[in-house]
Amino acid sequence: MTGTGRFWGIIGYIAGAAIALGGIGCGRDSGPPLVDITGTLSRHGEPLAGYGLQFIPESGRPSDAVTDAKGQYRLQYTADRAGAVLGRHRVIITSYQTTDNELQAAIDEGRYRDIPPEIGAVLKRYGDLNTTPLQFEISERQVLDIELD
Repeated sequence: MTGTGRFWGIIGYIAGAAIALGGIGCGRDSGPPLVDITGTLSRHGEPLAGYGLQFIPESGRPSDAVTDAKGQYRLQYTADRAGAVLGRHRVIITSYQTTDNELQAAIDEGRYRDIPPEIGAVLKRYGDLNTTPLQFEISERQVLDIELD
């Protein structure tokens, strides 16, 4: 290969690499593919309002939600990206939000004797990653209505 041919070969290689790498890191949609997950959290047929949920995948970052007054939720992966990563997830109920400061302190500190039994039962049964019975396979956009015992 002559000097000129080698020069253009290197230029072509650099140009190709620049084009291939040019899109990395651009745009707000960087990150893993996500699917939109919505649903309702209920117990004994009644919607559960103010509960925090966390969908924890086998690998990767978890997604979170808080149920509204009708028990409905929509998972958020980050503040600006809704959804959850694909794969198997264990689900925990992470919190109960209330305006009662004493009740909130008891919940945050895990003082179950100071928590109304219906709230404590949910947090005890579904609040531990190692013992939660809630597991779901996320493979497509879906509505996951969760009925607790």
